[in-house]
Formats: sequence, structure tokens, C-alpha cells
Amino acid sequence: TLQCPLKEQIVESVKGAVRAVQGVSSIEVELTTMSKDELDRLFPKHPLLGIERVKHFIAVASGKGGVGKTTIAVNLAMALGQEGFQVGLLDADVYGPSIPVMTGISQRPDVEHEMIVPLEKFGLKIMSIGFMLDESQPVIWRGPLVSNVIGQFLDKVMWGKLDYLI
Repeated sequence: TLQCPLKEQIVESVKGAVRAVQGVSSIEVELTTMSKDELDRLFPKHPLLGIERVKHFIAVASGKGGVGKTTIAVNLAMALGQEGFQVGLLDADVYGPSIPVMTGISQRPDVEHEMIVPLEKFGLKIMSIGFMLDESQPVIWRGPLVSNVIGQFLDKVMWGKLDYLI
């Protein structure tokens, strides 16, 4: 995957090994992605996919709207990130997602082999239904759809290795 957190280290290791070969005058490394078949053969479960490598989960919730849940979640995620932790921020509010506004992110996440690549900003991996919706189009959410979206955000996003998922 082009989202591999070690890709720069891998490239530098390859260049170092090739530099050691006598007679080499230049080195060019080109990264590509594996095909879906190659990926499935090598990894029955993609190593960056889902929440298996998340150490801690912190849920910020309230039964009332407008009390600052998103503000708390964003500030907590950023504070943990500044302390050197690997942090993901998941906006589970499908009815009024405000993480895109609070983080200033307006683009859609990439999809790689049917897996969602979280957007990154402030050193955080960030996912929100707000990144996927057109603001001008109303959406009617019902229980099963909400559950499905949250399930996909937990299982089909390339969170990778995180200390915290907020």
C-alpha cells in the first residue's frame, strides 16, 4: 500500500543496499501498490486494516447535542498526538458530523482495494462520514444504516498501528 507507514524507511534501506554494490552510478526507487490478488495472497487480513492494532479506545459521548463532544474529542486527540502517541480520530456522529469543519478538511478519503484510507492532519488519522457526503444533499439515516457505517469505519479503514482511537 502507498499508505505504508514504513515506506520511507524501506526506500532508504533499498537505496543503502544498492549503493553498497560496486559500479552503481544512480538509484531510482519507484513505489507501486500490489494488486488485490497479490495483497490477499500475502496478507489474509491487511495489516493496516481495521482496529486490531489499536491499543486504546476513548469514546466521547453525551445524550444531548451541542455540549462540546467534538471539541473535546479533537482537543484530546491533538493533545495525545503532541505527547508522541499515534492517534486516530473517528467522527461517529452520522447525523451532524463536525470533524471536517473543526479540522478544516474538505477532501474525500482515498479508497485502495476497497479499503478506506483515513485523511491525515495534525499528525492524526481522521475519518468522518462528513468526508463522504455532499453537504447539499440531505440523507435520511436509519438504525441499520448507522450501524453499518460505524462498522465500516472500524473494520474497513486503514487505521494501522495506533496508541489511541478517539
